[in-house]
Amino acid sequence: MKLAFTIARTSIFLLLVGTVSCLEEISFDLETDEPQLVVEGFINDLTESYTVRLSTTSATSGLGINTLGQKAFVEIEEIGGTSVQLIEAIPGTYTTMPGQIIGEVGKSYRLNIRLANNQEYQSKIETIPSPIRILDGDVVENAEFVFLYGTEITTGHDINVEVENGDELQYFILSTIGWTRVRIEQGDCIPGSGIGPPFCWSKRDPIRTDQLVIGSNFGQEQNYKLQAVKSIPVDTKTEYVAIVRTNAMSRENYQFFESINDQLDRKGTPFDRPFAPIIGNIIATNSNEVALGYFHAYATFEKAVCFDRAGVTAFVPTSPAACGISCVDYWAPASLDNIPALFCN
Repeated sequence: MKLAFTIARTSIFLLLVGTVSCLEEISFDLETDEPQLVVEGFINDLTESYTVRLSTTSATSGLGINTLGQKAFVEIEEIGGTSVQLIEAIPGTYTTMPGQIIGEVGKSYRLNIRLANNQEYQSKIETIPSPIRILDGDVVENAEFVFLYGTEITTGHDINVEVENGDELQYFILSTIGWTRVRIEQGDCIPGSGIGPPFCWSKRDPIRTDQLVIGSNFGQEQNYKLQAVKSIPVDTKTEYVAIVRTNAMSRENYQFFESINDQLDRKGTPFDRPFAPIIGNIIATNSNEVALGYFHAYATFEKAVCFDRAGVTAFVPTSPAACGISCVDYWAPASLDNIPALFCN
């Protein structure tokens, strides 16, 4: 019995030695990815300031330094019209003055870029389509029963909008801005030591950063509804103004956002193939370098959806402000304007 165990143990050892001797040494060549330019920008038909952001993809080392986007020449060109050079407001971010250039439905535009290293990029020509109207909007309150307190607690609000169906194919992305009425608590301060009124309106732009809502009237025979925002958190029990925009765009632009949604929604295992870069409409003109991102041309339509959260059952945290700080500074970006009077009927 002891001899059999010794022979078996020796055989296993020899098998392991033989197996190891047959293994071929493999060396991995982990090359650092070349940085790529990332472009985010748009023009629409509203009188506002347009922004173009130039950044750099993170290297394999994870440093993520914006080596490409700074000190560049950035220009929005109207085909057959004028061109406007954008000013670098902060490193890598370029803006126009409000009204310096305004997009028009039916006209075409292009983005021109020359980096500090003289690499040149150009977007494909994008034409602003017809706007897509929002006919109506409604709010749905979400709640869950909490056994500890024996009551229904409001967890958030959904905003739905009714989109007008057109005669031609429509493509758009929804964007949302929120305004909520807030106040500052200065209980330990000397009366009258605060700066300005205690109430103001805090801006949430966008309302949610983790939702990408795109839409199309493909297959729709009449007007249709979409969920513009899901579960706006109840951080105050006050009035809320949501401004929902339909940004009408080209079919190619829509397919770009479809690719992004496909990757965001993809489920699988850690061993699935990695994400492929999503190529947009930015082309390098004097090299083989590829830029990521998209220059969008939108026709924008706005609809305000207003509601009051004063009656909700929810737990709202409070944080007293320091003495002497104003409401608009504490809740920045914020405004003392009467937001409902500006947007709500």
